[in-house]
Amino acid sequence: MTKNVDWGDVKEKAAGVGKKLLDDINKSQQEADDNMASRLNIWRQALQMCNADRDAFWTEAKATHVTLKKMMTPVELSAEAPKWTLGKELSAYLASYGSTDKGDVTKAETTQNTEDFEAW
Repeated sequence: MTKNVDWGDVKEKAAGVGKKLLDDINKSQQEADDNMASRLNIWRQALQMCNADRDAFWTEAKATHVTLKKMMTPVELSAEAPKWTLGKELSAYLASYGSTDKGDVTKAETTQNTEDFEAW
């Protein structure tokens, strides 16, 4: 059929073309594999985050359930109220606080603390 075709220097021009094509195919496949590995890594991290959120939600839901159960227990009412001791407890706290060693505070520190508190 094609007996009189002049192939000229095809052999010289085509040398290594097949090898280059194979290398390009292998490179493309490696890039696809790397891309898939990256996607799988992102997916696994997202799944771990979702599982952590689910577990935190479930823990909080169980704690809420326990609290609601406790709120369902009726409180006994009585005509008597416990003795009010807040004034006595506050006096004890102030006495205890007044007797603690607070260290040395400079006038500048006191001024700065006052300014910070007022700005807040």
